[in-house]
Amino acid sequence: MTKVIGRAGFHNTGTTSLQQQLIRLRKSLKPYMTYYGKNDCIAPGTHARKYAQKPFWHRRILFRRAFRRFLAGIPDDPVIFISRETLAGTMPGHRDWRGRVIHDYAHSAVPIGREIIRELRRRFGP
Repeated sequence: MTKVIGRAGFHNTGTTSLQQQLIRLRKSLKPYMTYYGKNDCIAPGTHARKYAQKPFWHRRILFRRAFRRFLAGIPDDPVIFISRETLAGTMPGHRDWRGRVIHDYAHSAVPIGREIIRELRRRFGP
């Protein structure tokens, strides 16, 4: 059974420091867990950010497909750690498709989070 630890964001909460340490210690941590970060998870992060800016149903499907492809390309390891800020959406302060300022993650993080959980269960089981 695979245990998955996900760190989807949020921006400006120490994620970059955590990711830098995990990259630096990747070899040492290999017996205990496999780490996938920003450079390993580019397409899903991009699609999540785009969904947050334009939360249309088809963009959510594009995210799901990108995340599914990402998961299909990684091996079954006992512990997997995935960390990517944009998996929570777009950083507050950026603008949406109407030009309005995005104030929080509420409209994107919950739907994207549901997709992440669904795809993780599909790939690794309950």
